[in-house]
Parts: sequence; structure tokens; C-alpha cells
Amino acid sequence: MGRFDVNALVRKVDLLTLKLFLTVVEEGQLARAASREHIVPSAVTKRIQELEELIGIKLFHRAPKGAVLTPGGRVVARHIRTIFGGIDQMRDEIGEFADGPRGYVRVAANESIIIEFLANEIHRFATEYPDIEIELLPQPNPDMSRHFALGTADIGIFASYGAARRIAVQDADVSEYRTDQLVAVVPRGHDLATKPEISLRDLVDAGLIGLRPASPFMDNLRKAADSEGFSLRLKYEVTTNESARALVRAGLGVSIQPRGVLGLEDYARISLVPLTQLWATRRLSVAVQAGQPPSAAASTFLAQLSHCQAGKSHMGDAWNPVELGAGEASDIRSVSRIR
Repeated sequence: MGRFDVNALVRKVDLLTLKLFLTVVEEGQLARAASREHIVPSAVTKRIQELEELIGIKLFHRAPKGAVLTPGGRVVARHIRTIFGGIDQMRDEIGEFADGPRGYVRVAANESIIIEFLANEIHRFATEYPDIEIELLPQPNPDMSRHFALGTADIGIFASYGAARRIAVQDADVSEYRTDQLVAVVPRGHDLATKPEISLRDLVDAGLIGLRPASPFMDNLRKAADSEGFSLRLKYEVTTNESARALVRAGLGVSIQPRGVLGLEDYARISLVPLTQLWATRRLSVAVQAGQPPSAAASTFLAQLSHCQAGKSHMGDAWNPVELGAGEASDIRSVSRIR
């Protein structure tokens, strides 16, 4: 390796090389980075090698399972993110001189939040601000500290349960978005369907269908069971709310889900019953990176979320837990990946 030649770096390295470097950092493997950027792996390898020569240090340790940043590589990654952050800010500020706000906003959220709330809000937002592009990053439980550290998301929306009023996230400013309620989902005609409310023990005894173990939702249920003096037993474990509802519709058990995730096809074969215990309260929070003002585009989208926060909460809605009509069904949301 040679020494760091600033003039050579400026003359020979383009932004694509720097972007490829960050993609390798995020993906952890050259092959996955090449696939994501639609370029052959050999071209990625060549550009990384040229960057290492110009900077004068090794940027990655090549390991059997992928590429790991060296200490010097971590320094380079931090400064390259700063470069791209400046470019994003320039784009947003220039966009403000055009007619109406422009820009690009990356939003990380789990799929139930997308289905319940974000789909309609993004639709309204896109209608009012057609020059702001929203990218959804659907993830089971978005790690916002990692997203902000890597610069891969501008806004994160996530859930917490029970008594927790606000969850702290490292390097993030967090505010409450809205409050939701979990409900019991049981087969139509089930003995539990006529109850005014249901306990967690009732559902466990009836054959509770749970979600993947590593989720805040399941952690919340386990803590609730422990506080009531029994162990959480599951009849089945699935990875999505949709799969759980399919088993409920088939009469194979019962489930606990956010009220707003149910689709129209569910209502002919299932009933909903309230869960009034404190653990059944779900609070949704919005996170943005601390100490860094959001872009103009992100600020515009955050303003819409704040407006919705001021006037909407499912906890106050009146509803019939056993027989839901067309008015309730109209609250169902669906969404596909939006770019």
C-alpha cells in the first residue's frame, strides 16, 4: 500500500466507487453488494482495490463469511457517509427552489404497521406531494440505531407494548405516533366469541398461535404470562399475522393481533374479542436521527405523521367484538413495496 494521495483520489475516484464501497459495508459481502448495485462482482472488487491503493490502507479483511471493515476502513466509511449526506442535503435544498417540496424519504417499519396505518398515509402523501418519493423498508423489528449509523433510513416507526410510554433508541429522537389495541382473534362460533373480554390464560388454554420468538410482541406476551403466574404455551408458531389468521379460520386455534391488520376475507369466519389488560396496549413511535435535522422531504412526511397523531387512535373507536360490519371492514389496509 502507498500513502494517501489526495490529488489522485480526487482525480481518479468517482461517486459510484464510493457508493459501491458503502454497499459492501452494508451487505457484508462483495457478491451481495454487486447484485444490489447490478454490477458484476469482479468490477466491485477492482474498484475496492483501486480505492485501497489511493487511500493507502486495507479497507476490508476478507473472511470466509464476507468482508469485514478494518479499523481504517471504519474511518473511511464514516467520512464517505458524510459526503453522501452532504449530497442528499444539497439535493433537498435545491429541490426547495422548485415548485413544491421534492426529495426522497426512506421509512423503516414492520409490515403490520404498514398494513394498518402507513399504506393510506403514504397514498395521501403521494397525492399531495408527488415529487417526494417514499421508499418503504419492511422489517420484522427495525433496528433504528443500526439504520441511522449506516445511513440507510431517514425515519423509523416501531411498536412497544404494555406500560412502556416511550422506548429509548440510541442516537435517535423518539416521539409517540399513535396508540393501538391488541385483540383476540377466534373462530366464528367458538365458545370464547361471546365473552365480553378474554384473558391471556383463556387464549393459551384454547390453543394460542404465536409469532416468531424473537419479537417484541412475543416478549410482551411472555412477560404478561409470567406476571399472571403461568408459562406461555403455544399450539403453533408462524412467522406472519396472515399465517396465524389462516390457522384461526381453519379452526386450529386462536391468535392475538393488532386490530387493524385484518382483511375483508377474515370477517366471515372469525370473531374479535377485546383484551382489556394493560399488556394489550400497543404504542407506535417515530424515530429520527438525533442531532441531525431531517431533510425537507422527511420533515414534510413527519408533519403528516404528527397531524395523524393529533387526531387518530384506535383505542377510542367503538366496535362490536363479535359482529363487525362493513364500517369496520373499511379500516383494513393493504400495501406492497413502494418505491
